[in-house]
Amino acid sequence: MVTLNLDHETLIQYLQSADLTLKSMAFQSIFYSYYQREINYAFLLLDEIEDARDIGQLTFLQFWQLAKYSHIDSFTGYIRRMTHTNCLRTLKERASFKSNQAEYLRNSPAYEKASFDQAPELKAAIEKAIDSLRPSHRMAFQLYYIQNMRQKDGAEMMGVTTQNFKNYIHLAVANLRTQLSSFFDL
Repeated sequence: MVTLNLDHETLIQYLQSADLTLKSMAFQSIFYSYYQREINYAFLLLDEIEDARDIGQLTFLQFWQLAKYSHIDSFTGYIRRMTHTNCLRTLKERASFKSNQAEYLRNSPAYEKASFDQAPELKAAIEKAIDSLRPSHRMAFQLYYIQNMRQKDGAEMMGVTTQNFKNYIHLAVANLRTQLSSFFDL
């Protein structure tokens, strides 16, 4: 991993350099400083780890392809704004896809209203219970149970130890059991 301890102006000069070695070194330094942070931010907005990784890659690809860097006052703010914009675009695409999918299902001859109405109160209770978890517990729960991520990878993604990750999962499940006990014989 290459990280340069250079000031903002020098990094800008290196990024605009015709020398690809200097440009690459400056980019790698910025990439390693911000990439994981931006993936975590994207995950908080998108709730999908694969989408968050895609957003991280897209953001830094766009950053690499910039023609000029001199207008950037803060790498932190500029990269965060790029990530945020890419997340909003993804959320908009998801909403459009879900709308089109719902329209297709409504017009499908196989559509049965009853299949969508089964236990709506349970679904709402589960969503409410997950939403009420502490952010770290919710993120660990979603990474492990919903995204099927290994504990080691989830811990790395969250920037915590594997043991802390396991504890977050345990606490999340215990909290969900308590909140949903009225629906099940637990």
